[in-house]
Amino acid sequence: FNKNMNSISITEKMLSFEQSDWHVHSTWSDGKNSLEQNIESARARNLSTLGCVEHVRVDSNWVADYVSA
Repeated sequence: FNKNMNSISITEKMLSFEQSDWHVHSTWSDGKNSLEQNIESARARNLSTLGCVEHVRVDSNWVADYVSA
């Protein structure tokens, strides 16, 4: 337990976690929606955090474009 973190209550931490989606794929790998659509959906759901993740394989040639997006 970090005593410096005690200004954030457990309830606030839980609400923050509930307002997050930490594992979202896009059409860059095997997701259904584009990055933009995922962001729009997160905003519509009032999420505070969105974790965009993809499956990168040895033969993935889109990584530089993904990072630029």
